[in-house]
Amino acid sequence: MSTRLILVEGLPGSGKTTLAKEINQHLLKAGVPSTVHLEGELSHPVDYDGVAYFTLGRFKELMSNHLNNQAVLEKITIPLKDAYMIPYKKILHEGIIHFPEELLPDVVKNDVYELPLGRHMDLIQKKWEEFVKIQQNKDCVVILECVFIQNPVTVTLVRDNAPHSLTKSYVQQLAEIIRPLEPLLIYLQAPDLKASFERIVQERPKNWYEGFEDYYTNRGFGLYKGLRGIDGVLEVLNERQKLELEIVDSLEMEKHLIENSYDDKKIMSAITPLLVNLLPPPTETR
Repeated sequence: MSTRLILVEGLPGSGKTTLAKEINQHLLKAGVPSTVHLEGELSHPVDYDGVAYFTLGRFKELMSNHLNNQAVLEKITIPLKDAYMIPYKKILHEGIIHFPEELLPDVVKNDVYELPLGRHMDLIQKKWEEFVKIQQNKDCVVILECVFIQNPVTVTLVRDNAPHSLTKSYVQQLAEIIRPLEPLLIYLQAPDLKASFERIVQERPKNWYEGFEDYYTNRGFGLYKGLRGIDGVLEVLNERQKLELEIVDSLEMEKHLIENSYDDKKIMSAITPLLVNLLPPPTETR
């Protein structure tokens, strides 16, 4: 087994989560040690979902603005060499430590995904570097959904409307970091983007779409273009897919575009040959 990393990418509704889980189950049944990490996981090995970042100066400011909650801050803060992290979503989810309501807004506004682009990219790259160092010494396949292409494109294009060249360079830097793991990239492409997205809008809660539309039309590319409503969201998604496919084409790694037919068995039949090299050799019988 040489590949230690499988990356599953694609637009919302393309079937990334389902496929990542299916690949994991396939490998486990075949006797290959594997694990899968999905979008939004609060202890993700290469992502910062619901984590706030503070420089020393910012943290001192936070402490001085919340004198009554200093004891809580000391409990929930992870000190780094020259900064601090607060995994606020995980703390709220676990409910072990009381998180005062008046403290939350000042923590959330320092979320890693709200940081200036340069700082954000630096933190994400270092997270990937730490992951690779650990994963290189493990005889295990890790399957990651959406963090390799989707997240960088979302922050650079959807949030900031940064030049495409910057986005491509960013993902290529990540590709260089993960090269020692000999990654396999699978990009799921929906045959009809509009139908695919409208389907998940119907399936998911109303507040999910409202938050999605707000993010896609009131920031970055969508704001620059003056886009509104679901048609505006679809235009941003079209631009995002165009950029993502250009990135996939530029990457020097094993990569495969798979059209999502929404038939799980058919998709896995297309994916299975790509996993052959990850499977243990057949046992000889006498």
